[in-house]
Amino acid sequence: MIIGTITICIHTPWVHSLKDKRRILKSLVEKTRQKFNVSISEIDEQDHHQKIVLGIA
Repeated sequence: MIIGTITICIHTPWVHSLKDKRRILKSLVEKTRQKFNVSISEIDEQDHHQKIVLGIA
């Protein structure tokens, strides 16, 4: 069985709070899971509100 992984870094300069980041992240994760049936989560930079780092497998 072959398993692929990827790390994606997204810079979001329009986000000004962790609450905004959480809203965007939740939407992005749900849409990606539904469309591609992958495992996805935020893996780094949880405390920085203008950077999203996602791990996908």
